[in-house]
Amino acid sequence: MSDMKLILENWKRFEESASYDNYSPVILFENDQKTEVDFITLIENKDLSSDQLTAILTESFDYELNALLEEGLLDKISGFVSNTMGKAKALLQRGKLQGLILLNKLKDAASKFQQKHPKIAKAIVMLVTAAAAYFLLDFMTGAEAHAAITDVPLETLQVITGATDSLTDAAMQAGDMEAAKALEVAVQGLKKAHQVETEMQFSQVMDSLPQPSQKGLRSALDFVSKLSKELKAEGEGSEAEAILNTARAVGELILKSQ
Repeated sequence: MSDMKLILENWKRFEESASYDNYSPVILFENDQKTEVDFITLIENKDLSSDQLTAILTESFDYELNALLEEGLLDKISGFVSNTMGKAKALLQRGKLQGLILLNKLKDAASKFQQKHPKIAKAIVMLVTAAAAYFLLDFMTGAEAHAAITDVPLETLQVITGATDSLTDAAMQAGDMEAAKALEVAVQGLKKAHQVETEMQFSQVMDSLPQPSQKGLRSALDFVSKLSKELKAEGEGSEAEAILNTARAVGELILKSQ
């Protein structure tokens, strides 16, 4: 079986398995020591901040990927890909945008195989693109159109933009002008990324922002995530639904404005 067919078959099995929970452990680096921690235990640890979880997951991903490349373990790539997508799905199901970060890192990793294994690289990009769309639709009640930010549905981007704008207003009312300015920069960054002709990923937009604005945007993502979970629990007519609808309407106006 070819490398591409192997990855496609693994994704097919993964997609058909609703009870997939066989995640590889996360590699944790602490005090110059390497340890393994259970993935689910880690992501459900409420003592970890969003930034801490992101750092741990991305460092572990980089370590595992480099091990594959350095040791030439190409026969294990399919397992690495499907396992990473499984982790991304589990994260997004829990309202954690680190799932999107992992998918973006996996897509970026495809370039490392492009020269010697172009079919593998193409398969990874194909699978991650499909997985990102599927997982995000499940995460945020779904949208059909995509903007210049290619890996986030337009409706989701509108909600995120509107939520970030609402946090800007809240910061101003609280007299925290520094936070308000940082959030406004994030809003303008989302707007610009949406309107430009060049396609980009959400992680690229995030990385282009100053650190205070990145922090503000993550707060907005956490806010949207919390509301999305409340909507799933409370259903139509809930306060969470009203807030999300308002955020979407505001975000739509911002993204269309000149």
